[in-house]
Amino acid sequence: MRTVLLIAADSIRGLLHRRLLLALMLVVLIITVLLSFVLTQTSRAMRLASQSPPAAESAEQGLPDTPPDAQAVQEAIEQAQADMDEEQREEMRQTMQNMGSRALSFFYGFTTFGGVLVALFIGATAVSTDVRSGAITMVLSKPVARWQFLLGKYAGAMAVLLAYSVLIGIAMTIFTQMHQLDNVPAIRYAPWLMFCRILMYGSLALLLSTLMHPAFAGVLAFFMQADWLTTLLRPENPFYYLHFLLPTYGPYDVSEQFASSGALIGWGEVGILTVYALDLTVIYLLLAMWRFRSRAVV
Repeated sequence: MRTVLLIAADSIRGLLHRRLLLALMLVVLIITVLLSFVLTQTSRAMRLASQSPPAAESAEQGLPDTPPDAQAVQEAIEQAQADMDEEQREEMRQTMQNMGSRALSFFYGFTTFGGVLVALFIGATAVSTDVRSGAITMVLSKPVARWQFLLGKYAGAMAVLLAYSVLIGIAMTIFTQMHQLDNVPAIRYAPWLMFCRILMYGSLALLLSTLMHPAFAGVLAFFMQADWLTTLLRPENPFYYLHFLLPTYGPYDVSEQFASSGALIGWGEVGILTVYALDLTVIYLLLAMWRFRSRAVV
């Protein structure tokens, strides 16, 4: 086990020096800041718009059109807020909730797609990079079994994907707290389901990379999913039943549930989806170990 952990730690260090991974993290951060800025500006504009009726009423009453000082502006704002009835406040709050939920849904979808690309890249190149550079011959020349090497590379890759999912979950939580989005129950399980989803992508890409070139492995792993077969093919087609052998990612996409007022997925369903994802990843990992046992690495 110590050998596996050492290989995993070395794999993590190597992945953190990949420019693609760092660039994606930077893009996600920029998107988060932009969404937060847009939502803040929209909220401010809506509050100013809600304060315009009292000003219009004052103009109709024949008040002098003179530039008010700062104290007068503050008093006018306080008066407008006092005059706003509860129904208007609730309507404004609901509008902001819907806008924030849509922004959060877009952010989740974007980061999930980014996580899928990272998982495919990491899974497809986890072993091939060391094979191409010749570093694997140095490792295997020591008392290290091939399964230990593959398991260590896999563990390091999955640790990076888990850290990515945790960071996205923290960013989503901060976003909801900043904009008081207290009606988004899907945020409680969305980051974990995202991790399960990208875990399956990465595991399948790792398995295919032991059979073909990494570039083809990553592309094929992206398209090998049961969701597309069931959508494009009819049950009369014999290839339709291949969807039983391919991963299903549809239930893990909860981006549309951020606009829901209630949790559409219970913890029991989350547990079932977790078991399904772990089951597939174990199968893919065992098949990769079996194939890597006889693969030429020189």
